[in-house]
Amino acid sequence: MIDINKEHVLTLRELAPRVPPIRKGKACHVHTVYRWTKTGRCGVVLESVVIGGRRCTSLEAYQRFSERLTAIDREKDGRHRPGGRSAAERERASRRAAGKLDQLGC
Repeated sequence: MIDINKEHVLTLRELAPRVPPIRKGKACHVHTVYRWTKTGRCGVVLESVVIGGRRCTSLEAYQRFSERLTAIDREKDGRHRPGGRSAAERERASRRAAGKLDQLGC
């Protein structure tokens, strides 16, 4: 839980530029941060509070969120992701399997 008296509170718009670029060097969009506060990522939700009608979080909450995601990532090392493989991963696996079948003459 965010303690607004002890933590460095900031709006989601203020947090977004502090998040490292996610895809192809693009800055994190504020809607991504908002989604983290609502539905989360990998079952982890970014803590937030509403102050004066604005949804806010804290640097400390972002730290906790990042630590939890890192722990999940370390736990999953070597295992399949819960959502399965991406489309590109499935396509590569399919091509490899087709190549092996061709080698076997099937």
